[in-house]
Amino acid sequence: YTAGFNYTLSPSLVTDGVFGFTDMDQTVGIPGQDQNVGLDVWRIPGTNGGRQFANDRRYGGLPNLSGFGFSNLGVAATWTPLFRREKSATYQQNFGWIRRNHDLRFGFEVRRLMLDHWQPETANPRGSITMAGAATNIPGQVGREANSYAAALLGLVDNYNKSVQFFEMVNREWQNAFYVRDRWQVNRRLTVNLGLRYEYYPLITRGDRGIERWDPFTNTVVLGGLGGTPRNAGITTSKLLFAPRVGFAYRVGDKSVIRAGYGITYDPIPFSRPLRGLYPATITGSFVTSQAFSWFNNINEGIPDIALPDVSRGQLTLPPTIDMGPRSAWGGQINRGYIQSWNFMLEREILKGTIASAGYVATRTINQLLDRNINTIGPGGALNLANLPLAQAHGRRIAANMWD
Repeated sequence: YTAGFNYTLSPSLVTDGVFGFTDMDQTVGIPGQDQNVGLDVWRIPGTNGGRQFANDRRYGGLPNLSGFGFSNLGVAATWTPLFRREKSATYQQNFGWIRRNHDLRFGFEVRRLMLDHWQPETANPRGSITMAGAATNIPGQVGREANSYAAALLGLVDNYNKSVQFFEMVNREWQNAFYVRDRWQVNRRLTVNLGLRYEYYPLITRGDRGIERWDPFTNTVVLGGLGGTPRNAGITTSKLLFAPRVGFAYRVGDKSVIRAGYGITYDPIPFSRPLRGLYPATITGSFVTSQAFSWFNNINEGIPDIALPDVSRGQLTLPPTIDMGPRSAWGGQINRGYIQSWNFMLEREILKGTIASAGYVATRTINQLLDRNINTIGPGGALNLANLPLAQAHGRRIAANMWD
């Protein structure tokens, strides 16, 4: 929805404004979503919502069964289902003022971004079951499909994998900007554009609480706004994001013009999606046999309950076998990258009504935010605990992505 206006305040001063609102719902379901197939039809305990979320139909549908000698049975896609509602509201107010040979333009812009997101995508939310084919295999012999099928007939499970959505991912954030621009007609041949934009991006929140942060040095997850922990969890954003812009156009004679410009633009990426699912928002349970030619349990026993944490103290220790989620920001100030843009153009009328242009245009991104796995040696290298202080004590042998 969009609405706008413009109003003449005086012969030299006008104002205009625009309001926009977007409301987008997205649902990606799976076959049998309205039924707990694994729990009520296959009678496998712990599948779908298990005892903990048995009445939550978002965990409904077919679990995934593999390792029984044939193709997978069920739905293997761990990223499904998803339920997302995304809303955004924007308001811009601008003023234009002509004063002698100055054309001034100034105003502000306010954005409110809201994302409600349910998607426990770190593992299969209905449950994933792999049969223990090695349990029916003679040690030293090559395992065959018949071994897997025999293990399935006996109900011998090698491993289970399952995820739950402990916190629904509710994200709220503001984006604010103010700007001023002066188009100055210095003389008949020279026009100069001078501009300055100020932007402020407050840290996102989770609606009724703050943001989470993982500290890799202590293996602690800090929960903003819970248990006396500050809502920002030790993360700050800059209040000094000034973006200058400058340009000029110069007429050389009656047929040629030189144009050039330079400007800085800060990356306006919303943080709601990249920082949406840190532990314990999504919790993955992995239950695997620890002995060769053995099994974890019988399928009649099913998937054990996933341990749900007590978040009342505002701090948690990240278990060694649990993925922290997509990524975590470091403590301290999180810095947005910025883009430098510049150009130089020549224009000349070569024939009446025909203009030729030649020029150079370039952009360069500085300090772009990206994922960095701090448990790796480097590009193309393997995991290396030595790169992370105290990592050996934590046993963090899985990917540890920090956003910086």
